Amino acid sequence: MIEILFEGKLASINNRYNKNFSLTQTYRNCKTELQLAYRLANVKKTIFTKPVWVSIEWDKGRMDLDAPIKVILDAMKGEIIKDDKQVERIIVEHCKGMKTIIRVGELWIVRENRSTSPSLYSGSK
Repeated sequence: MIEILFEGKLASINNRYNKNFSLTQTYRNCKTELQLAYRLANVKKTIFTKPVWVSIEWDKGRMDLDAPIKVILDAMKGEIIKDDKQVERIIVEHCKGMKTIIRVGELWIVRENRSTSPSLYSGSK
């Protein structure tokens, strides 16, 4: 598992594109700051290649709870995960007064038998 403390301001998906359908400067700046935070937290240079879970704890203020998910996942690509298609579970929690904490870990899928749906567990190797 990798834990990232992000002290910057998260960009909303609603501010991703400007009227010309190009990425806004706010979105690009947030993505760059997140990538730097990921590099600093990921000292072992681990890049997950299997399915992962992502946990986000942040003070959403006036934004929607799901607003920053896209920029958080976009910034992970190549820094922590190979591709954001690997993310199979996202947990987002509003924590008033807190700085943003992002956690990423490998997702283990355990199938008790073929007639039941998979049970999802996270763990380490």
